[in-house]
Amino acid sequence: MAPECKKETNKAFLRLRQETLTAERLALIRLRDEGTISDEVLHRLEQELDIEALRLGLGEQRVEERP
Repeated sequence: MAPECKKETNKAFLRLRQETLTAERLALIRLRDEGTISDEVLHRLEQELDIEALRLGLGEQRVEERP
């Protein structure tokens, strides 16, 4: 694979993974808001998502909680 293709593929993967992490965060917030999981569980799982984002070099990505 040409270096340019490899670089573009990596960028696409990181963008999709970032979108996936955001969707996971929103789903966790919804579960907490519905009472399915507690704040403690939400924060523990958010921490795991933060670690994954940092591992990928995406940084910590917080999502705004909807009122």
